[in-house]
Amino acid sequence: MNLAWDDLNVLRATVRTGSLSAAARQLGIGQSTASRRIARLEERVGGTLFDRLPEGLKPTALASSLLPHADLIGEQMQAMARVAAGQEARPTGRVKLAILDGLLPYLLAPGLGDFMRRYPGLTLDFLAGHAIVDLVRGEADLAIRFVRPTASDLVVKRLMTLELGAFASPEVASLPADKRPWVGFVDPTARFQETAWMDAHATHNPRVGVSSWADLMALTRAGVGAALLSPLVATPPLVRLDVPPIPSRTLYLVYHQDLRHVPRLMAVRDWVTARVATFVRDSAP
Repeated sequence: MNLAWDDLNVLRATVRTGSLSAAARQLGIGQSTASRRIARLEERVGGTLFDRLPEGLKPTALASSLLPHADLIGEQMQAMARVAAGQEARPTGRVKLAILDGLLPYLLAPGLGDFMRRYPGLTLDFLAGHAIVDLVRGEADLAIRFVRPTASDLVVKRLMTLELGAFASPEVASLPADKRPWVGFVDPTARFQETAWMDAHATHNPRVGVSSWADLMALTRAGVGAALLSPLVATPPLVRLDVPPIPSRTLYLVYHQDLRHVPRLMAVRDWVTARVATFVRDSAP
């Protein structure tokens, strides 16, 4: 049976996204191409891979059985790509850097122009958000995150410790503590330590939930409520509130160990480390 990797990769993406159009966007191909590849794979394996339902595509038992094997092939393809990337002579090519939403303007934007002029052969893609990307599967090459990974094949570098404080606009700060509204992240499972702190110290206060740091900052500055922020970015007119201690956060840079000697990754890694060090130094009182 001659199965093509391109067809198996469309299978993987379609199972995970639930639609051919989303899978095509993820893989950077047209929807018609994705459809042809699924049809070709169905012909070669001799069975239907997806049931077409109103809510989307549901993988059949055959597709579910093939998926783990396709994932293993995908991991090997990523490993081969990393080995090949290590043969670069100089920093060229594309680097995908996953970064927490809201950090880019403060941490990296000030030095980005000089860095890109120094390495004109580099293409740097920033993937901003809160989702933890899978570095083993190649969803990104590097990641700046607060959560320390446990996978043994990932390299973890501590970038900085971020102090947190409670800040609000003057009008919100003047309200009684038990009446003061708060702005926090939409976090139904309480996976963020900020949520745990608010659950402990502002249980009955009104709250507004957001899904990005940019919105958190905007609503706090607009006087919607208080928020837990770093003093490095909570500039006037925001004022600091007198509240119980808030745990600090550690920011990490993470990448796959197979990429540690790839020139383009080394260039971005070293620049990120230097930029964060500069940010911390310039922000010190």
